[in-house]
Amino acid sequence: MRIIFKRTVSEVVQSDPELVQAVYDLIKDNHSISRAALANILGTSVRQVRKAIDVLRDNRIRRKGGDSGEWEIIG
Repeated sequence: MRIIFKRTVSEVVQSDPELVQAVYDLIKDNHSISRAALANILGTSVRQVRKAIDVLRDNRIRRKGGDSGEWEIIG
């Protein structure tokens, strides 16, 4: 018997709440900031920034205009 659990991104991605808030604050101040710049400013890896962004994408931010676009605050 195989049991499959469906979980949301925020349940799977365990990210530091302080990092998530710091990423959100930086995006709010600069809508065109890159993941690499966020990682550099925060002294963490791009992977950790991606995890924080995945949590924020649930209901607080979204990407507008593709890779060269901007972040949009939605909540």
